[in-house]
Amino acid sequence: MKRFVDIILKNRKILQGVFGVLLLAIVIWRSNPKGLLLAMHDAPLIYFVPWMIIYFIITVLSWSIGVYGLLVRMRHGGLGRLISASFKLQVLSTVTPGRVGDLGLLFFLKDRYTLGQLSAVVLVDKIITLIVNIILALIGIGVFFSWRQAWLLAVIFLPCFLLLLWLVLKCPQALFKRGILKTVIDKLHGFRVEMRSTFADYRGIFVNLSLTVFRYLFAGFSLLLILSWFDIRVDLSRVILIQAMSQLASFLPLTIMGIGVQEALHVYLFGIINVASGIILAALLWGRAIHLFIIFSVYMCWVLLSPFVSKKIAGSHRL
Repeated sequence: MKRFVDIILKNRKILQGVFGVLLLAIVIWRSNPKGLLLAMHDAPLIYFVPWMIIYFIITVLSWSIGVYGLLVRMRHGGLGRLISASFKLQVLSTVTPGRVGDLGLLFFLKDRYTLGQLSAVVLVDKIITLIVNIILALIGIGVFFSWRQAWLLAVIFLPCFLLLLWLVLKCPQALFKRGILKTVIDKLHGFRVEMRSTFADYRGIFVNLSLTVFRYLFAGFSLLLILSWFDIRVDLSRVILIQAMSQLASFLPLTIMGIGVQEALHVYLFGIINVASGIILAALLWGRAIHLFIIFSVYMCWVLLSPFVSKKIAGSHRL
């Protein structure tokens, strides 16, 4: 059994990729392949490509400013450095399931902030994002399915979340005498100081929360705009809720970039409001293709410019 688990962990990237492609193939096969091909052919790329570039830049900048709002209390400056790191993190987030690529910030800014400071800020940013995502997803469940189910899930989630926060922030070290919880809490002792300090920065929390909400609203608006180019008219609020439910599912490390999972959820949820599956899939697939091209472009700039940046830094140190 252990050997089987080791094989899965060793080849998890390949398995996630295969599972994602297989799931996407099933979604296409079960929907409307002819409608998909027609919509892909008729996609208004003259609008699509520039908008996806604009969307990518605005998303990265808003995330950077939101994280900077949490870091600025440490007064080390460097918003430009953070923005540069954020574009690199987009490359990492593309190839790491569960959106854990943001942890690369610990490497890119390690010379400016301590490991504890960066870890605390990244975790608080993730918690804020998750809270906003879960609230929108619960509202989406209520709107599309049943408010009873939404309230039931909220009742289950809230105590678990509060317990987790208490364990991370407030749980006394002496409470657990032995076991894994004692080991974890002992190791988190220094980190918890930074976490409490980050949570106590209400101005930074407000900035980060506001920009997190903005990104979810902006994502909904972006998809609504794209669908309008296919002559589809839907309610913005429903698009935002569908995006949130899909985004929450993509946090699960099932496939790379949530491939297959997001498409399946979009087709199903948009089908409830009578939007053709072929058009939804065409919009999502073109969006993925353009996003990957942008990511590849960022990666190439990263690789090509790195030697020049390193030489410049080395030269400044010699001076």
